[in-house]
Parts: sequence; C-alpha cells; structure tokens
Amino acid sequence: ISELRTEDLRALPPPPAAEAAVARTLELLKDGDREGDWAAQYEAINMFRRLVAAQDVGSPDPSLLSQLHALNRLLIQFCDSLRSALAKNAASAFREMFGSLGRHMEADLDLIVPMLIKKSAETSGFIADEANKALAAMAASISEGR
Repeated sequence: ISELRTEDLRALPPPPAAEAAVARTLELLKDGDREGDWAAQYEAINMFRRLVAAQDVGSPDPSLLSQLHALNRLLIQFCDSLRSALAKNAASAFREMFGSLGRHMEADLDLIVPMLIKKSAETSGFIADEANKALAAMAASISEGR
C-alpha cells in the first residue's frame, strides 16, 4: 500500500468521468466493507481523494455533491477503522474534502467532527496529526455560523 500525498494526487490526471468515479468509489467502499478487504478499501479512498483533488474549488462536480452524504458516512466508518492506514487515509480525505468542497461539507459536520476529534486524541501520532489537519482545514473552510 502506497501513501499518496495531496500534491501527488494533484499531479495525476483527473478521473475521466466524475459520475462513474463516484459510483465506483461507493461500490468499492461498500463491497470492501462487507468483504473486509482493507487494501481494496484503501485504494478506493485513494481513488476518491484523486477525484476530490481534481475538483474546481468554486464549482465541484454535481455528481460528487449528490453522493456527498453517502461518501461522508462511509469515510467516517473508515476513519474509525482499527487499520491505522485506513484511518489515516480517511482523515486525509476529509482534510482534502474540506479544502476542495468547503461549505458543501457543512451538512455533515455533526457526523464528521466528533470522529475527527476522537481521532485527534489517538495515541498513534500520525493519525492524530492527520485528524488535527482535517479539523484545521474544516475551521478554515466553513462559515463562521457553523
């Protein structure tokens, strides 16, 4: 399993069809969850991170936004995984989502923030660091009222 930095993802070409990429990511995350194939889950999160990295900050793809709640719920589960690589990768996805999708993420803050706070208190420093980065990205990208 190779760890991809945000800069690495931005250097890759965007997925050819966002709608198909979103559908495939959902499928892989759900199927991997049933089968317990954490390597497939990790790669599915990477594919989703690649899609997020390709988004225009001002106007994200509608197919991504239409599935955002379902994707957030799945990523929350992976953020709480006992597999540290999965947990960190899911926290990285949240950090990048807050950076790219900004206020579109506000609807699920009540679900995402408790998980990120929990992970920021982890004894595993690299997961806690990534969770703290995600919380900082959230604070920088959402409206003050939230």
